[in-house]
Amino acid sequence: MPMSEPDPTEEALLRLMIRQTRDHAVILLTPEGRVRSWLGAAPTLFGYRADEIIGQTLDCLFTEADRALGLPALELQVALQDGCSEGEHWHLRRDGAAIWTSGSTTALRDEQGQLLGFAKLMRDRTDHRTRIAALENRLKSLADENAGRPVFLAGVAHELRNLLTPLFNASYLLRLNPAAETLGQPLVTIERQLPALRRLADELGSAGRRLDDRPVPSLEEVDLVAALHGLAGSVQAEFGARDLTLHLLAPVGPVRIRMDGARFRQGMLHLLDNAARCTPGGGQVCLKASVEGPDAVVRVRHKGAGIAAEQLARLFELFTGAPDPAGKAPEDSELGMALLKELAELHGGTVEVRSEGIGHGSEFALRLPLNCPQQPVTVEPAAG
Repeated sequence: MPMSEPDPTEEALLRLMIRQTRDHAVILLTPEGRVRSWLGAAPTLFGYRADEIIGQTLDCLFTEADRALGLPALELQVALQDGCSEGEHWHLRRDGAAIWTSGSTTALRDEQGQLLGFAKLMRDRTDHRTRIAALENRLKSLADENAGRPVFLAGVAHELRNLLTPLFNASYLLRLNPAAETLGQPLVTIERQLPALRRLADELGSAGRRLDDRPVPSLEEVDLVAALHGLAGSVQAEFGARDLTLHLLAPVGPVRIRMDGARFRQGMLHLLDNAARCTPGGGQVCLKASVEGPDAVVRVRHKGAGIAAEQLARLFELFTGAPDPAGKAPEDSELGMALLKELAELHGGTVEVRSEGIGHGSEFALRLPLNCPQQPVTVEPAAG
């Protein structure tokens, strides 16, 4: 009877996965952020051999715009502070081609908490970004087409009322005429249909007014980084009184967005207040900002009270909230989440939430379009 092969260890399986994966680049960095191991699909994905990049930083993979904002260092800072940094960016291959990648950077620590280095996982999602861009263009086209709909509906309603007025007058005069009895059923039909047409005109006018009554943001050019520093400064005293620490991690350069500054401040203050109320004394809240392709992304993360899985899907429809340490739902949560969702939609953005469950904290991400979205960049191929 042949002997069965021994089951491979987890370490052996992990080595096989890293060696054989065709989709994921696995990059190990020193505590200083220099490449230590260039594994998985990294050579195929980026075109660099291991001997060309080991010992270097990953700055060469970032676009010039991202380097100017300090994003390579920011990723490591977020991982150091929050354990893990996630994002999507345009990155550059050795031949200058731009690829859209998604991935994460994790700070690796030993049992005593000593930093040993970083692990960076990346995957090419250029096809995904292309599909999203096509959908965004289609949505923008539809929005442009719909922009004039309120005026169109109001105009149709007005013209219809103008046409109905002489018809009502004519039917009234016909009814006064002694010969009206000879008209019989045709006149009755006209008199029955005219009120229905008037109701239709009124409904068209109401529909136009409802579409036109949507909130209009007061847009101005705002430096997102400066705005976040101002927000952090304004709540530091409150966080200190609650024995909480607020960490702000943001790009070094200005990130300019056309947005409604007052609404943005209102929405972010709600997120920070919600995080503070859900975090027990001695805890930390992380306010993070970055640039991901055409968007600026602001994240608020805490490790206090979390959100049950069944609540996540309907969070912005009816916010029941993550319980505070006393088990009570945060105050004003329904209004706050409604304001946050409205803030995102008014600026053509989105708001998302993640949580691993009650007691495991949560992260809210507000994604807003940039004034001048970054475009894929082609650079001259590296020598050799």
